[in-house]
Amino acid sequence: MEKQLLLQKGWKASFNKICGFKDNALRQIPKSALLLVFLMILSVQDFYGQESVTITGTVTDNNSLPLPAVSVMEKGTQNGTQTDFDGKYTITVNSGATLIFTYVGMNPLEMSVDGKTVIDVAMENDPQALDEVVLVGYGK
Repeated sequence: MEKQLLLQKGWKASFNKICGFKDNALRQIPKSALLLVFLMILSVQDFYGQESVTITGTVTDNNSLPLPAVSVMEKGTQNGTQTDFDGKYTITVNSGATLIFTYVGMNPLEMSVDGKTVIDVAMENDPQALDEVVLVGYGK
């Protein structure tokens, strides 16, 4: 009998009964509080709604030779990988991420993902990285 009465009064009465609210309890909640809750729900959805993208590519030097062990990091995170012996890498990042490529003796390089799935990089020598050259000679 009570269920039929609740169904006749509508969903608001059912909601109030289930939650233990008095009649018209929803009308007593300030509209600003409801707006705040709604915005919080939207922001959480946006935060968790970022798509992950798997990026692959090859890192070479300015002579088109593959560079092994180049560090490939997602900017602002601890997410990263290294290139293999052939200069190839695979990393999964957020769709709006920026990749940072670093290697000893080379200028660091930043590349924006911008929806790409393949990012091939040619790194340039850093002329200031090798300011000294030490030669060691062995002979008889």
